[in-house]
Amino acid sequence: MKFLLVMCWSLVMVCASFGGKLPEVYKPYEKLLGTWEGDNQAEVKIDGKKWTVQSRHKETYRYDEKLGLIMGEQVEIITVDGKEETSKSRCLIGWDETSQTFRIMTWRGGDMAALAIVSYEDGVFTSRTVGLSEGDKNETRFYLDENGVMCIKGVVNVTGDKNFEATWDFKLKRVK
Repeated sequence: MKFLLVMCWSLVMVCASFGGKLPEVYKPYEKLLGTWEGDNQAEVKIDGKKWTVQSRHKETYRYDEKLGLIMGEQVEIITVDGKEETSKSRCLIGWDETSQTFRIMTWRGGDMAALAIVSYEDGVFTSRTVGLSEGDKNETRFYLDENGVMCIKGVVNVTGDKNFEATWDFKLKRVK
């Protein structure tokens, strides 16, 4: 956890130097700023047992001039076997001058944090979580389609006490 806090603070310090309007390096994110919503589903497998998970998803992204970071907030209402659960997360997106990459620090539920490196090519962002065990994967691709809909496709594979797999293909429409 200390490593994650140090990484986050380093990211904040590097990005705080931008200040003011949206820096040129953040221009790829400009079209994603705002609020997005959609009803979606994901496929989840735990130790071979499979579920289709329904979700109502809302994401908001804004550029914070004071911090020089993009701040995100996600709320997902998940329905599994007729039961609803709400999952909330927040993230900071910043440019790392040293590695010349975007980095995302995400907190979910107050006790889980993840650091990801983001690449951007041909209008597609690809986020890969770092620090996972060998063979594990957490990758998300997101982009705007020709109709301005945010498309989010992802996969998670984690082995350990239980084998966990999830895939999703979400479509979110801009509401603000």
